[in-house]
Amino acid sequence: MCDYNWWAKLDEAGAYFVTRLKTNAAVEVVRHIKPTEHENTGETVLADEYIRFTHRKNSSRPNRCHGKILRRITVSRQGKEPLVLVSNKLGVTAQEIVGTYKARWQIELLFKWLKQHLQLKRFLGRSANAVKLQILCAMIAYLLLKLYQQNGRTDQSLHLLCTRIAGSLFERPQTLYARYARRRRERLELARM
Repeated sequence: MCDYNWWAKLDEAGAYFVTRLKTNAAVEVVRHIKPTEHENTGETVLADEYIRFTHRKNSSRPNRCHGKILRRITVSRQGKEPLVLVSNKLGVTAQEIVGTYKARWQIELLFKWLKQHLQLKRFLGRSANAVKLQILCAMIAYLLLKLYQQNGRTDQSLHLLCTRIAGSLFERPQTLYARYARRRRERLELARM
């Protein structure tokens, strides 16, 4: 999502962002940084630049990022087109920015798993508190499943473990069923006497 005004709000709040940049973004390069200055640990940094937006307006809205210095990093990927990232983190290496972008994808994958497997597709309430509570409950359930899996109690995937637990929640445990069946047999034998 390329909402430049939202980026400006994040920057003013003291937060940082790392996201993709549109290919048709109107920017001017303020300064080039040699990619050899950064340690390469996986991806190859093709370009590392300080940039600034040239347009004062986007469509009909003012561009609040106009004049702010941002960092544009181009990273090569195997078998794909290069990835162009933009960030307001100016004092770190390009590899740190690329690592932050990768960590962001891990969060995206977590929420994708929560939505698919823990029924987080629809919210039960509309208030902010109701939405937060439902997300927190799903995250707690995920963490409990992960802890159960990591403690070596099972080698099943999280999906299979979640399915097994969901399927067995409303089943009568075998020990209770055996006790129930034994008592029923005893009652039938007493009734026959």
